[in-house]
Amino acid sequence: MVSSITRADVRLVAACMTEHVGQENTVRYGWPIGGISGRAGRWIIANEAEREMVIADLGSRIKETQARVKALQNIKLAPEAPKEVKAVQPPMFDVEQPVNRLAYWNR
Repeated sequence: MVSSITRADVRLVAACMTEHVGQENTVRYGWPIGGISGRAGRWIIANEAEREMVIADLGSRIKETQARVKALQNIKLAPEAPKEVKAVQPPMFDVEQPVNRLAYWNR
């Protein structure tokens, strides 16, 4: 496929991209650009199979993100420590603790 790219193709892409230099001028919607999460790189979608693959990946990411949002909305947060109490880093080794700091989470 690379061998079929002509100098005219390269000039056309360069001309299109001159309007999109800098992050504030990112090319986003309206261009058939594909990418798959967990894989490096982006490309111009060439066929219907690639389009469907990218759409399926985006749909999966939506579901994962919605699940994370729901989990965060429903999670019980630990109460804040009183202002006069300094936070103490837990020990690195198993030693007897004067206070069970994890009691809240083990309920």
